[in-house]
Amino acid sequence: MVLSVRRARVPSQLYSGLGPSSGLNSLHSCVFLGLLTFGALLAAARVSGFRFNLTSSLPIGLYRVTNDPPTLQRGAIVLYCLPPSIARFAHERGYVPTGGRCADGLVPIGKVVVALSGDTVSVTTAGITVNGRRQLHSRPLPLDRRERELPRPREGVYVTRPGYIWLLAPSDRSFDSRYLGELSAANVTGRVRPFWIEVHGR
Repeated sequence: MVLSVRRARVPSQLYSGLGPSSGLNSLHSCVFLGLLTFGALLAAARVSGFRFNLTSSLPIGLYRVTNDPPTLQRGAIVLYCLPPSIARFAHERGYVPTGGRCADGLVPIGKVVVALSGDTVSVTTAGITVNGRRQLHSRPLPLDRRERELPRPREGVYVTRPGYIWLLAPSDRSFDSRYLGELSAANVTGRVRPFWIEVHGR
């Protein structure tokens, strides 16, 4: 997200420090310059491929979108464009914002690849298991924060089809394969590597 700062008309007292409101004007000057600097840093970070994440898709932090081919392997963090029908649903619910190049102009979501073609995935009310290994933070919730019902794949055991993957995130409230099931790997648009993330419990 790049912060846009409008160019303001600056009163002469700001430079001279004269007049009864010179202290307030100096404060305004500091705030303006701070916002301008912050906006410039965000713009530079975005050009360099860095992105801030403040959503539940991934841990809060700074990530870098790499130029690496989006190689699909378990544990890889990828950017994913939701299919059109799911994208509309997610946007109407307020789960995914606009401003990207995915269907309906939505931004891609950042998720972790947990299952690939041929992997056995078990879906239960307690969560998702991949090849016999329980995935943390994968238990589906019946309702979202606004108490609206959430979709869910049918409980059972699935063998992931060729060209499909399962995506999760280390968050109890992530919108991912716990609600959507397997997803087409063709919609992966890039790979992301964490640069700095917030760590709890330290």
